[in-house]
Amino acid sequence: MLGQLTEHLNCTIVLCTATQPMWERRTGFAEGLHTVRQAAPASLELFRRLRRTQVTWPAASEPPWDWPRVADKIPEDTAALCVVNTKRAALQLFEELKARGRMGLVHLSTNMCPAHRLKILDEVRRRLLVSQPCTLVSTQLIEAGVDVDFPIVFRQLAPLEAIVQAAGRCNREGQLNDAAGNPGGRVIVFRTVGDASPNDPWYRAGIQIVEQLLRAGYTPDIHNPADLEDYFRRLYRSGELDAKRIQELRGRMFATIWRGDPGQANLGRYRIVEEDTTPVVVVKWKERHDHIEKLLKEYRRSPTRSLRRRLSQFQVNLRDFEIEQSSELLMEEPVGVFSWRGAYDDATGLIFRYASEDLVV
Repeated sequence: MLGQLTEHLNCTIVLCTATQPMWERRTGFAEGLHTVRQAAPASLELFRRLRRTQVTWPAASEPPWDWPRVADKIPEDTAALCVVNTKRAALQLFEELKARGRMGLVHLSTNMCPAHRLKILDEVRRRLLVSQPCTLVSTQLIEAGVDVDFPIVFRQLAPLEAIVQAAGRCNREGQLNDAAGNPGGRVIVFRTVGDASPNDPWYRAGIQIVEQLLRAGYTPDIHNPADLEDYFRRLYRSGELDAKRIQELRGRMFATIWRGDPGQANLGRYRIVEEDTTPVVVVKWKERHDHIEKLLKEYRRSPTRSLRRRLSQFQVNLRDFEIEQSSELLMEEPVGVFSWRGAYDDATGLIFRYASEDLVV
Protein backbone atom coordinates (compact mmCIF):
# COMPACT_ATOMS: atom_id res chain seq x y z
CA MET A 1 0.00 0.00 0.00
CA LEU A 2 2.86 2.36 0.74
CA GLY A 3 4.39 1.45 -2.58
CA GLN A 4 1.18 2.40 -4.39
CA LEU A 5 1.20 5.78 -2.69
CA THR A 6 4.66 6.46 -4.10
CA GLU A 7 4.00 5.01 -7.55
CA HIS A 8 0.57 6.49 -8.28
CA LEU A 9 0.09 9.48 -5.97
CA ASN A 10 3.60 10.97 -6.08
CA CYS A 11 4.10 10.61 -2.32
CA THR A 12 7.36 10.40 -0.44
CA ILE A 13 7.28 7.98 2.49
CA VAL A 14 9.62 8.50 5.46
CA LEU A 15 10.16 5.32 7.47
CA CYS A 16 11.78 5.65 10.88
CA THR A 17 12.40 2.75 13.24
CA ALA A 18 15.08 1.47 15.58
CA THR A 19 14.60 -2.05 14.17
CA GLN A 20 14.65 -1.60 10.42
CA PRO A 21 13.09 -4.55 8.58
CA MET A 22 13.68 -5.36 4.91
CA TRP A 23 11.93 -2.76 2.79
CA GLU A 24 13.55 -3.38 -0.58
CA ARG A 25 12.62 -6.04 -3.09
CA ARG A 26 16.29 -6.74 -3.79
CA THR A 27 16.58 -8.27 -0.30
CA GLY A 28 14.05 -10.97 -1.11
CA PHE A 29 10.93 -9.33 0.33
CA ALA A 30 8.41 -9.88 -2.52
CA GLU A 31 6.13 -7.04 -1.43
CA GLY A 32 9.03 -4.66 -0.88
CA LEU A 33 9.38 -1.10 -2.12
CA HIS A 34 11.17 -0.21 -5.37
CA THR A 35 13.32 2.78 -4.50
CA VAL A 36 14.45 2.85 -0.89
CA ARG A 37 17.41 4.89 0.25
CA GLN A 38 18.89 5.82 3.59
CA ALA A 39 18.05 9.39 4.60
CA ALA A 40 21.24 9.56 6.70
CA PRO A 41 24.42 9.15 4.60
CA ALA A 42 26.63 6.19 5.47
CA SER A 43 29.55 8.61 5.80
CA LEU A 44 28.05 9.87 9.07
CA GLU A 45 28.68 6.41 10.63
CA LEU A 46 25.69 6.88 12.90
CA PHE A 47 25.48 3.21 13.92
CA ARG A 48 29.03 3.37 15.22
CA ARG A 49 28.77 6.83 16.79
CA LEU A 50 25.46 6.12 18.52
CA ARG A 51 26.50 2.89 20.22
CA ARG A 52 25.28 2.94 23.80
CA THR A 53 25.44 -0.68 24.95
CA GLN A 54 27.41 -3.88 25.01
CA VAL A 55 25.25 -7.00 24.71
CA THR A 56 26.10 -10.22 26.54
CA TRP A 57 24.45 -13.25 24.95
CA PRO A 58 23.95 -16.64 26.65
CA ALA A 59 26.42 -19.29 25.54
CA ALA A 60 24.97 -22.25 23.67
CA SER A 61 26.00 -24.53 26.54
CA GLU A 62 24.75 -22.27 29.33
CA PRO A 63 21.76 -23.76 31.19
CA PRO A 64 18.59 -21.69 31.37
CA TRP A 65 17.89 -19.64 34.49
CA ASP A 66 14.96 -20.06 36.83
CA TRP A 67 13.48 -16.96 38.47
CA PRO A 68 15.58 -17.23 41.66
CA ARG A 69 18.67 -17.33 39.42
CA VAL A 70 17.47 -14.25 37.52
CA ALA A 71 16.89 -12.49 40.85
CA ASP A 72 20.42 -13.43 41.94
CA LYS A 73 21.86 -11.83 38.80
CA ILE A 74 20.05 -8.49 39.05
CA PRO A 75 22.37 -6.22 41.07
CA GLU A 76 21.16 -4.30 44.11
CA ASP A 77 23.86 -1.63 44.02
CA THR A 78 22.69 -0.02 40.78
CA ALA A 79 19.41 0.72 39.02
CA ALA A 80 18.35 -2.18 36.82
CA LEU A 81 15.59 -3.05 34.36
CA CYS A 82 14.49 -6.60 33.61
CA VAL A 83 12.19 -7.16 30.63
CA VAL A 84 10.35 -10.47 30.29
CA ASN A 85 8.00 -11.91 27.70
CA THR A 86 4.74 -12.47 29.60
CA LYS A 87 2.70 -10.99 32.42
CA ARG A 88 2.97 -14.23 34.35
CA ALA A 89 6.77 -14.09 34.13
CA ALA A 90 6.76 -10.47 35.34
CA LEU A 91 4.62 -11.40 38.34
CA GLN A 92 6.80 -14.41 39.20
CA LEU A 93 10.04 -12.43 39.08
CA PHE A 94 8.48 -9.49 40.94
CA GLU A 95 7.29 -11.81 43.74
CA GLU A 96 10.74 -13.45 43.93
CA LEU A 97 12.46 -10.07 44.34
CA LYS A 98 9.78 -8.82 46.73
CA ALA A 99 10.30 -11.87 48.97
CA ARG A 100 13.97 -10.91 49.19
CA GLY A 101 13.12 -7.41 50.39
CA ARG A 102 14.51 -5.71 47.27
CA MET A 103 14.54 -1.92 47.79
CA GLY A 104 12.98 0.31 45.13
CA LEU A 105 11.21 -2.61 43.42
CA VAL A 106 8.49 -1.72 40.90
CA HIS A 107 6.39 -3.63 38.37
CA LEU A 108 4.96 -2.66 34.99
CA SER A 109 2.47 -4.48 32.77
CA THR A 110 -0.88 -3.97 31.08
CA ASN A 111 -2.54 -5.52 34.14
CA MET A 112 -2.22 -1.93 35.35
CA CYS A 113 -4.42 0.82 33.95
CA PRO A 114 -2.77 3.64 31.94
CA ALA A 115 -2.94 6.15 34.81
CA HIS A 116 -1.26 3.64 37.13
CA ARG A 117 1.48 2.90 34.59
CA LEU A 118 2.20 6.60 34.12
CA LYS A 119 2.46 7.01 37.89
CA ILE A 120 4.95 4.14 38.10
CA LEU A 121 7.05 5.53 35.24
CA ASP A 122 7.13 8.97 36.86
CA GLU A 123 8.37 7.35 40.07
CA VAL A 124 11.00 5.35 38.15
CA ARG A 125 12.30 8.49 36.43
CA ARG A 126 12.42 10.33 39.76
CA ARG A 127 14.42 7.51 41.34
CA LEU A 128 16.83 7.37 38.42
CA LEU A 129 17.32 11.14 38.51
CA VAL A 130 18.31 11.21 42.20
CA SER A 131 20.16 7.84 42.13
CA GLN A 132 17.76 6.08 44.51
CA PRO A 133 17.42 2.27 44.46
CA CYS A 134 15.30 1.19 41.51
CA THR A 135 14.65 -2.27 40.08
CA LEU A 136 11.94 -2.33 37.43
CA VAL A 137 10.40 -5.63 36.31
CA SER A 138 8.42 -5.11 33.12
CA THR A 139 6.79 -6.84 30.22
CA GLN A 140 7.74 -5.72 26.72
CA LEU A 141 5.43 -2.71 26.92
CA ILE A 142 8.48 -0.79 28.23
CA GLU A 143 10.01 -1.25 24.77
CA ALA A 144 7.32 0.78 22.99
CA GLY A 145 9.06 4.16 23.08
CA VAL A 146 9.12 4.63 26.85
CA ASP A 147 11.80 7.16 27.78
CA VAL A 148 13.75 5.66 30.69
CA ASP A 149 17.52 5.32 31.05
CA PHE A 150 19.01 2.40 33.01
CA PRO A 151 22.71 1.53 33.29
CA ILE A 152 21.95 -2.20 33.00
CA VAL A 153 19.13 -4.08 31.32
CA PHE A 154 18.34 -7.78 31.56
CA ARG A 155 16.27 -9.20 28.69
CA GLN A 156 14.66 -12.61 28.55
CA LEU A 157 15.48 -14.24 25.22
CA ALA A 158 13.19 -12.72 22.60
CA PRO A 159 13.04 -11.84 18.92
CA LEU A 160 16.00 -9.72 17.86
CA GLU A 161 13.86 -6.61 17.32
CA ALA A 162 12.62 -6.84 20.93
CA ILE A 163 16.18 -7.11 22.23
CA VAL A 164 17.13 -4.02 20.23
CA GLN A 165 14.18 -2.13 21.72
CA ALA A 166 15.08 -3.23 25.25
CA ALA A 167 18.64 -2.02 24.64
CA GLY A 168 17.12 1.37 23.83
CA ARG A 169 16.26 1.73 27.55
CA CYS A 170 19.93 1.26 28.50
CA ASN A 171 22.42 4.15 28.62
CA ARG A 172 19.85 6.01 26.54
CA GLU A 173 21.55 9.40 26.99
CA GLY A 174 25.06 8.02 26.46
CA GLN A 175 26.23 9.33 29.84
CA LEU A 176 28.06 6.06 30.60
CA ASN A 177 30.24 6.14 27.48
CA ASP A 178 33.92 6.82 28.09
CA ALA A 179 36.00 9.60 26.52
CA ALA A 180 36.71 7.45 23.47
CA GLY A 181 33.01 6.84 22.94
CA ASN A 182 33.05 3.21 24.01
CA PRO A 183 29.58 2.14 25.17
CA GLY A 184 29.10 1.82 28.92
CA GLY A 185 25.58 0.37 29.07
CA ARG A 186 25.17 -3.37 29.69
CA VAL A 187 22.45 -5.55 28.17
CA ILE A 188 22.35 -9.14 29.40
CA VAL A 189 20.22 -11.63 27.46
CA PHE A 190 19.21 -14.81 29.30
CA ARG A 191 17.27 -18.01 28.67
CA THR A 192 14.67 -19.17 31.19
CA VAL A 193 13.44 -22.56 32.35
CA GLY A 194 10.23 -23.60 30.59
CA ASP A 195 8.46 -22.06 27.63
CA ALA A 196 7.75 -18.59 28.99
CA SER A 197 6.89 -16.90 25.70
CA PRO A 198 3.67 -15.57 24.18
CA ASN A 199 1.56 -17.90 22.09
CA ASP A 200 2.20 -15.85 18.98
CA PRO A 201 3.69 -17.65 15.97
CA TRP A 202 5.81 -14.72 14.75
CA TYR A 203 7.14 -13.94 18.23
CA ARG A 204 8.10 -17.57 18.74
CA ALA A 205 9.63 -17.75 15.28
CA GLY A 206 11.79 -14.74 16.15
CA ILE A 207 13.00 -16.46 19.33
CA GLN A 208 13.78 -19.65 17.41
CA ILE A 209 15.84 -17.75 14.83
CA VAL A 210 17.89 -16.04 17.56
CA GLU A 211 18.36 -19.43 19.23
CA GLN A 212 19.53 -20.97 15.96
CA LEU A 213 22.13 -18.23 15.54
CA LEU A 214 23.37 -18.62 19.12
CA ARG A 215 23.62 -22.39 18.89
CA ALA A 216 25.58 -22.00 15.66
CA GLY A 217 28.08 -19.91 17.60
CA TYR A 218 27.03 -16.59 16.11
CA THR A 219 26.04 -13.62 18.28
CA PRO A 220 24.08 -10.95 16.40
CA ASP A 221 25.40 -7.40 16.54
CA ILE A 222 22.39 -5.17 17.24
CA HIS A 223 24.39 -2.18 15.97
CA ASN A 224 25.03 -3.76 12.58
CA PRO A 225 22.30 -3.16 9.94
CA ALA A 226 23.48 -6.21 8.00
CA ASP A 227 22.77 -8.48 10.99
CA LEU A 228 19.27 -7.05 11.34
CA GLU A 229 18.66 -7.52 7.63
CA ASP A 230 19.82 -11.14 7.84
CA TYR A 231 17.53 -11.74 10.83
CA PHE A 232 14.46 -10.31 9.09
CA ARG A 233 15.20 -12.28 5.93
CA ARG A 234 15.19 -15.48 8.00
CA LEU A 235 12.05 -14.38 9.84
CA TYR A 236 10.05 -13.62 6.70
CA ARG A 237 10.96 -17.01 5.26
CA SER A 238 9.80 -18.83 8.40
CA GLY A 239 6.07 -18.19 7.97
CA GLU A 240 3.26 -17.05 5.73
CA LEU A 241 3.34 -13.26 5.40
CA ASP A 242 -0.21 -13.02 4.06
CA ALA A 243 -2.03 -15.97 5.61
CA LYS A 244 -5.34 -14.10 5.54
CA ARG A 245 -5.00 -13.17 1.85
CA ILE A 246 -5.23 -9.44 2.51
CA GLN A 247 -3.53 -8.59 -0.79
CA GLU A 248 -5.99 -10.68 -2.79
CA LEU A 249 -9.00 -9.18 -1.01
CA ARG A 250 -7.74 -5.64 -1.62
CA GLY A 251 -8.26 -6.28 -5.33
CA ARG A 252 -11.71 -7.88 -5.34
CA MET A 253 -13.47 -7.66 -1.93
CA PHE A 254 -11.99 -4.67 -0.17
CA ALA A 255 -14.79 -4.33 2.42
CA THR A 256 -14.07 -7.86 3.66
CA ILE A 257 -10.75 -6.65 4.98
CA TRP A 258 -12.37 -4.55 7.67
CA ARG A 259 -16.03 -5.64 7.77
CA GLY A 260 -15.74 -9.40 7.56
CA ASP A 261 -16.92 -12.07 5.15
CA PRO A 262 -20.40 -11.55 3.66
CA GLY A 263 -23.11 -13.31 5.64
CA GLN A 264 -20.72 -14.23 8.44
CA ALA A 265 -20.89 -12.80 11.98
CA ASN A 266 -17.17 -12.19 12.17
CA LEU A 267 -14.86 -9.21 12.14
CA GLY A 268 -12.64 -8.20 9.26
CA ARG A 269 -9.58 -10.10 8.12
CA TYR A 270 -7.17 -7.29 8.99
CA ARG A 271 -6.82 -6.74 12.71
CA ILE A 272 -3.78 -5.25 14.43
CA VAL A 273 -4.66 -7.02 17.70
CA GLU A 274 -5.89 -10.52 16.97
CA GLU A 275 -7.21 -11.42 20.41
CA ASP A 276 -10.70 -10.27 21.41
CA THR A 277 -10.50 -8.04 24.45
CA THR A 278 -12.92 -5.93 26.47
CA PRO A 279 -11.80 -2.87 28.45
CA VAL A 280 -13.00 -2.79 32.05
CA VAL A 281 -12.82 0.12 34.47
CA VAL A 282 -10.83 -0.83 37.57
CA VAL A 283 -12.65 0.53 40.60
CA LYS A 284 -10.54 -0.68 43.50
CA TRP A 285 -7.28 1.10 42.73
CA LYS A 286 -6.84 2.74 46.12
CA GLU A 287 -4.85 5.64 44.72
CA ARG A 288 -7.82 6.96 42.70
CA HIS A 289 -10.78 4.96 44.03
CA ASP A 290 -12.95 7.95 45.00
CA HIS A 291 -12.21 9.74 41.73
CA ILE A 292 -13.10 6.65 39.66
CA GLU A 293 -16.36 6.14 41.56
CA LYS A 294 -17.24 9.79 41.00
CA LEU A 295 -16.60 9.50 37.26
CA LEU A 296 -18.73 6.33 37.05
CA LYS A 297 -21.55 8.04 38.93
CA GLU A 298 -21.45 10.94 36.45
CA TYR A 299 -21.27 8.51 33.55
CA ARG A 300 -24.36 6.60 34.71
CA ARG A 301 -26.25 9.87 34.85
CA SER A 302 -24.94 11.14 31.50
CA PRO A 303 -22.87 8.66 29.44
CA THR A 304 -21.00 11.17 27.28
CA ARG A 305 -17.99 10.53 25.05
CA SER A 306 -15.94 12.96 27.15
CA LEU A 307 -16.56 10.98 30.33
CA ARG A 308 -15.82 7.74 28.54
CA ARG A 309 -12.43 9.12 27.48
CA ARG A 310 -11.69 10.13 31.09
CA LEU A 311 -12.63 6.64 32.28
CA SER A 312 -10.29 5.06 29.71
CA GLN A 313 -7.32 6.10 31.88
CA PHE A 314 -8.56 3.62 34.46
CA GLN A 315 -9.27 0.68 32.19
CA VAL A 316 -7.54 -2.67 31.77
CA ASN A 317 -8.24 -4.93 28.78
CA LEU A 318 -9.53 -8.40 29.66
CA ARG A 319 -9.52 -11.17 27.10
CA ASP A 320 -12.60 -13.26 26.37
CA PHE A 321 -11.63 -16.21 28.57
CA GLU A 322 -10.94 -13.83 31.45
CA ILE A 323 -14.37 -12.25 31.04
CA GLU A 324 -16.00 -15.69 31.04
CA GLN A 325 -14.15 -16.82 34.16
CA SER A 326 -14.86 -13.69 36.19
CA SER A 327 -18.33 -12.55 35.10
CA GLU A 328 -19.45 -12.23 38.74
CA LEU A 329 -16.81 -9.53 39.27
CA LEU A 330 -18.02 -7.37 36.39
CA MET A 331 -20.78 -4.77 36.47
CA GLU A 332 -22.25 -3.52 33.22
CA GLU A 333 -22.52 0.24 33.04
CA PRO A 334 -24.39 2.29 30.37
CA VAL A 335 -23.41 2.03 26.69
CA GLY A 336 -21.45 -1.21 27.04
CA VAL A 337 -18.93 -0.05 29.65
CA PHE A 338 -17.93 -2.61 32.27
CA SER A 339 -16.48 -1.97 35.71
CA TRP A 340 -14.21 -4.47 37.46
CA ARG A 341 -15.24 -5.08 41.07
CA GLY A 342 -12.50 -7.62 41.72
CA ALA A 343 -9.14 -7.09 43.36
CA TYR A 344 -6.62 -4.55 42.11
CA ASP A 345 -3.15 -4.49 43.61
CA ASP A 346 -1.35 -1.17 44.11
CA ALA A 347 1.91 -2.76 42.92
CA THR A 348 0.89 -5.13 40.11
CA GLY A 349 -2.59 -4.05 39.04
CA LEU A 350 -5.62 -6.19 38.25
CA ILE A 351 -5.44 -9.57 39.96
CA PHE A 352 -6.48 -12.51 37.83
CA ARG A 353 -5.14 -16.00 38.35
CA TYR A 354 -4.05 -17.18 34.92
CA ALA A 355 -4.01 -20.76 33.72
CA SER A 356 -2.05 -19.98 30.56
CA GLU A 357 1.37 -18.60 29.61
CA ASP A 358 -0.27 -16.77 26.72
CA LEU A 359 -0.05 -13.40 28.45
CA VAL A 360 1.99 -10.94 26.50
CA VAL A 361 2.38 -7.39 27.78
